[in-house]
Amino acid sequence: MDALYSLACANFDLSDYTGTIEVLNDLLSKEPYYPKGYTLRGLVFENLENYKQALKDYTVAVLMDPSADTYYNRGVFLLSINYYKKAKNDFSTVLRLNENNGFAYFYRGTTHLLLGKYKNAVSDFETALKFDSLDFDAMLGLAMTYYKLKDLPNTKLYYNKAKDILQRNGNTASGITLFENTYWHKNQFYFFNENVKELEEL
Repeated sequence: MDALYSLACANFDLSDYTGTIEVLNDLLSKEPYYPKGYTLRGLVFENLENYKQALKDYTVAVLMDPSADTYYNRGVFLLSINYYKKAKNDFSTVLRLNENNGFAYFYRGTTHLLLGKYKNAVSDFETALKFDSLDFDAMLGLAMTYYKLKDLPNTKLYYNKAKDILQRNGNTASGITLFENTYWHKNQFYFFNENVKELEEL
């Protein structure tokens, strides 16, 4: 089964999604209890924008193997399709199972921000920064959250910190383009763009 899974991974890496699904269907027909197979097939369906089937596969993986990893994978997917409350619940489960997952704090902070739970968002973003003090995505999350809380000194502090880190990495762009490699620009562009316009005016 591991050989078939490796073949599926190779096909996925080549963006051969049809080939990946064929191999995974073969694998799962022979070994229905193979959580990694459902997770990978969920990722393929996500890439194909077949979100209903993706959610089904991610959920089967969670039911078969209720681990921090399977909840995390489903949480990231749910966040990507704007199911913020369900994503938050999955990230909370991840952190009950593994409190040392800095990424889960960031993503749960993101769901809190998008759900308007600003104090919870601050707490999660600050915890994410304890795992990685140069996490510019968490800093941007804090800047936007503090802006919503009308705490302008902290808004400016974290916004400027994030910009400094991005510019230190050799990024000479300005305006919204400076952030094109951030989570916010890639995954929450409309929300982020509206906030950056306001942050730039501070």
